[in-house]
Amino acid sequence: MSADGAAPHSHLAAGDALEISGEQLQELLGAVLSRGRPLRFRARGFSMCPLVQDQDVVTISPLAGQAPCIGDIVACRHPQSRRPIVHRVRAVRADGLLVQGDSAPLSDGLIPPDDVLGLLTLAERDGVVIYQARNDRSTAIRRLDWIFRLWRKRAAGVAHRLRQRLFLRGEQSLERNQ
Repeated sequence: MSADGAAPHSHLAAGDALEISGEQLQELLGAVLSRGRPLRFRARGFSMCPLVQDQDVVTISPLAGQAPCIGDIVACRHPQSRRPIVHRVRAVRADGLLVQGDSAPLSDGLIPPDDVLGLLTLAERDGVVIYQARNDRSTAIRRLDWIFRLWRKRAAGVAHRLRQRLFLRGEQSLERNQ
């Protein structure tokens, strides 16, 4: 309530949205998350399609001492424009995170740890939950990453052995025909 007794933003009806700039969103995110509270807002843009689309409602929660892992979706400051973005962590390095939108062709660049604002914990489309971060997300992502790497390594080994066998069979059939 303000000093005159009117509710702040009394010009907004229940359920109306308050339009704010990217800079204001960044300040609001920082203020709310620093108090240990999540912030819910409507996403803008298409860089995280198909998971998060323009006008989906997302909830960003404080990191609460957890370091983001590969596969997490974080809210952070873009390294060049300094505007807030919500993108997926592609790599974790000692000097920061490499983040990239799911539908973006290139990485956003290195995000210093101080520029990571929070973690996407919930996304909703038309009132339906379309994404919810799990508490064991880092374990699951690491397992999937490990399985993919193992599969790729084994597939390469199988392909190599198959080429060798086909080559040997080809040589053997050439010898028989001569």
